[in-house]
Amino acid sequence: MLRCPLLFPIPIMKPIRKSLLMCICCLFCFPLSAAPKNEAPNKIVVKQEDQKKEPPADKSESKAEEENQSENTKDFLEIHEVKTQLPHPIWFIPSRRQFVSLSIVFKNAGVKNVMQKHPALERFLSILYKCCGKFDAHQLERKLRSNNTSLYIISSDSLDHSGVNIWSPLDSYEEALDLAALMFLSPRLPKKEFEDLRKEALTQFKETSHRLNTHIREAVNAAYYPEYHPYRRSLSKEEADLASMTPEAVKEFLRFLSQENALVLVYGPREKEAEIVANVEKMLLKFPAKGQSVLSSCEPALAPSEDITLCADVPQTFFCGRQPGFDYSDPHYFAKLLALAIVASAQNSILFREIREKLGLAYYCAGENVIRAHDSYIEISVVTKNETARLVRDKIREILEKVVQEGVSQEDFETVKQEVLGSLVVALDSSGDLLGLCTRERVRGRKIPEIKNWLKALKNVTRDEVNSACKELFAAKQLKFVSMGGNK
Repeated sequence: MLRCPLLFPIPIMKPIRKSLLMCICCLFCFPLSAAPKNEAPNKIVVKQEDQKKEPPADKSESKAEEENQSENTKDFLEIHEVKTQLPHPIWFIPSRRQFVSLSIVFKNAGVKNVMQKHPALERFLSILYKCCGKFDAHQLERKLRSNNTSLYIISSDSLDHSGVNIWSPLDSYEEALDLAALMFLSPRLPKKEFEDLRKEALTQFKETSHRLNTHIREAVNAAYYPEYHPYRRSLSKEEADLASMTPEAVKEFLRFLSQENALVLVYGPREKEAEIVANVEKMLLKFPAKGQSVLSSCEPALAPSEDITLCADVPQTFFCGRQPGFDYSDPHYFAKLLALAIVASAQNSILFREIREKLGLAYYCAGENVIRAHDSYIEISVVTKNETARLVRDKIREILEKVVQEGVSQEDFETVKQEVLGSLVVALDSSGDLLGLCTRERVRGRKIPEIKNWLKALKNVTRDEVNSACKELFAAKQLKFVSMGGNK
């Protein structure tokens, strides 16, 4: 997902993606030296920094923090729907703070229609919105910035959804709504400024297109998606589209934004609920009741029958394995979520511990379950030496088979379960994270009762349920790898 100062992605296990990108960049900027003589020849040596013990926290401070988290959780549990003239109700989370956080998202805003014609549009929009203050809105935007108001454009992978997030003091959110409406409904795109932005986007594209992770991502998409699927990102097509991008392409995309596909979530003062909801409704009623028709279905993802290996003149091998994932309609969603965390996605997962820490066979090894508008899949990503690539793939499959046969240990189950629960509690303790969390789940069809029961559902998952989930996820041996590196 592209990032810029005015692009705020909805989080879907993003720390893993960020860690992967940082790892790739570090590998190319600072290649690791050969292992010392007293180490196994193929073992990757990771230097351990001295860790200073932090002094114990003040007990009264810890108690206050727990109380604060409890209050934020209470806010979260009071989330409710507010009916308006809009097709979909507004979700409102009452807050004790005199501050407004709101998210307006347009779901499936022409993703298939537009991305087939303009595969580089997501990349270009990130540059365009970053510079929106250069056009008609410049005076209003300066005023908002001086008043501690932030406005971020949301844009998901391949434009599954797009919209705006606003964080504002109570006396400024109306002006932020005006700016958002101006950007989406009547953007002025002066010829010279538009051309400058197009060149900037093209330059950024060329700077990143040579990276190994960019090419492996293209190879993975080519292996898993049909030719005209919006998730099949071709570098050559994106570059050609950027070179010929026009204002009409941007306006064509904006015509898909309407009241019909707008989803709104507000986190604001309890006593101002009616006023805030009325102002948000007033802003959205400026949009057309219905946008252009949106094709919501896409061709199903492909399933390679064997591993795919691509050779490249690079010192490391990067490969990712994919298999069908699980979404929120799965009755065993939380058991599978914990199972995957224990096996691949947690900070000290089984794969990370065995492949990287014990055997020293990889610089990076982690997995995640990715849920998108038109696909969901489990992805395990690894960076290793060229000479150990085949061994790492075999070891991953061996570990997964062992998990299927023996299940997970009680220690792993309890440790990771607390880690996942803790992550959710931390998310509830931040207005920004809470907004992103609830917005993401609403975009994917979750309902309020389901979101409210998250903590309870996670706490109730048993080890037996996790072991059953492991068998369901990995027993069929559907994991196939696409790798790129110097291996043959």
